[in-house]
Amino acid sequence: MDGGADAAQELYTQIRTHVAECYPDRNTSGYDIMVQIFYNMEGLSHKLKSLGVFKNPNEMAPFARAFSLNKSLFSFIDVGSGKERADHKVRETLRLFLPNMQCKHVIFGGCHDNGYLPTLDPYKRDQNTAPRISLLETLPIQPGFTQLGFKVVQFPTVFRSDPLPDRQSFASPVVQNAAAFQPKPVLPTRTNSAATGGVSVSPAATPVLSQAAAVKTVTPQSSSDTTGGASSWATVGKGAPKTINVATKKAPARKCILLNAFDERIDAVLPRTDQAAAARLSERVRNKKVCNNYHLNGKCEAGKYCDYDHGERLSPGEQLVLKHRARTRSCPDRGACRDFDCTNGHVCPYGQECYNDKCWFEEVHDVDTKVISRLFEDGEQEWILK
Repeated sequence: MDGGADAAQELYTQIRTHVAECYPDRNTSGYDIMVQIFYNMEGLSHKLKSLGVFKNPNEMAPFARAFSLNKSLFSFIDVGSGKERADHKVRETLRLFLPNMQCKHVIFGGCHDNGYLPTLDPYKRDQNTAPRISLLETLPIQPGFTQLGFKVVQFPTVFRSDPLPDRQSFASPVVQNAAAFQPKPVLPTRTNSAATGGVSVSPAATPVLSQAAAVKTVTPQSSSDTTGGASSWATVGKGAPKTINVATKKAPARKCILLNAFDERIDAVLPRTDQAAAARLSERVRNKKVCNNYHLNGKCEAGKYCDYDHGERLSPGEQLVLKHRARTRSCPDRGACRDFDCTNGHVCPYGQECYNDKCWFEEVHDVDTKVISRLFEDGEQEWILK
């Protein structure tokens, strides 16, 4: 696929230009440029297909192959599903190259993810290393990264700056002349001087395939991680130390939301309701509807000014009926919703088998409903491993 080769060539040109600007007093033309992109091929290819970039998910492989073959030190590496796999590759790559003075420069592309801040923070006061780091901005850079004081660079002809949509838009094309990538992996692109006498590696561009990165010269679109079956859960923290409490008192259950491979929110399956509870709730709301927030979350910001009934809390059975009813209203944020108290629905319970012409979830009927992770309020994420 020519798009992969075009993307590699344009990225190579942008990296070489940036490195030359960083070191105007050096001849950087002899620096070798190494680029490593870590991504989930299965998830990315299906995401791009869902957006209409690919007709067939199998089109991703030729693009990645063409990208890798265009430059001898460019690699498009499939690490499989699970964001932690790409994270591990990125951190180990940085650990290997940053202390190596033969590596002249590193361009890091993970500035959309605050989880990498602890990895880069130790270098901001290192006068030997800090000048050798550039941050590649694709999606708007997170504030924590700007505080590191490293150079910031953009390659707008290579990467898109807006997140991939949840689904294809018929009003405007998702990608114009381009290929969109949405893998969460970060790409530390490095320049290695392997064989040029003495001019050693200058890590160059670190494209991060994330929800915003997209090569604009190809035909692919967005991707994500699709995880096959799950046998166990692995907890992936963001670097905060864990405190173990051995008290016998049972801790309250933590709030969490479920995500699919594309980081889209998926509604948990609810138990079946009891007919008697449904009848009681119907009788109660005959004159005035009850407040979803008050009865399902135990709180309502409107308080006494709420237009809906608070009164005596519903029984557990009645609350379950109310949950089912609340789910029939679609959340405006759809899969992007991160409100842990949101009572609305985020996917259609009938999915692609829904035949309701006026369904509120019509735009998300093709959402992948396979859950691959749980996201907790403190930012901790549990992944389902194969």
